[in-house]
Amino acid sequence: LGSSCAWSDIEGGYEAAIARMVSSNNIYVINYSVGGSRTAFNEAAYDAWGLRIQNAGGFWVTSAGNSGADACNFAPAFTSYAVTVGAYNSAGAPSTWFTNYGTCVDTWGPGENVYSANPGGGYGLSSGTSMASPNVASIVINALKEDPTLSLSQIKSYLLTNAIDLVNVPSHYG
Repeated sequence: LGSSCAWSDIEGGYEAAIARMVSSNNIYVINYSVGGSRTAFNEAAYDAWGLRIQNAGGFWVTSAGNSGADACNFAPAFTSYAVTVGAYNSAGAPSTWFTNYGTCVDTWGPGENVYSANPGGGYGLSSGTSMASPNVASIVINALKEDPTLSLSQIKSYLLTNAIDLVNVPSHYG
């Protein structure tokens, strides 16, 4: 469940991804698993990046966050320019011990005890919405391979229509 990086690293990553999108005729899907509290400063920055990604013909998938709280209070999970992903466990239930939830979560992906590369090398089990969002990004890529004309709203609709129903969802999850 995460570590941190500098704002300049986040900014540099978005700027590099957007520059690549703008300079190419390809459709790009980026997964960006970062987060923190939503502020007026980062709200403006994330929405501006999201608009630029959309205008470049790209797609952005992001993690909902790991605070067990309303994702709308976290950045960049709040933005409507991204597909925001919460985490579920192997039983198909939300990972209530960490995943953020609420109306800003567009879809859910496997995020608990996922076998993955570890920071610093090697492999192991990891949990977090940063495990769930890359899985959803791959679904977005496959949907766009089938129909590259899909818009972000159509992608979100596709994900909703084709999702499994979660079990044991707390009533406050929205």
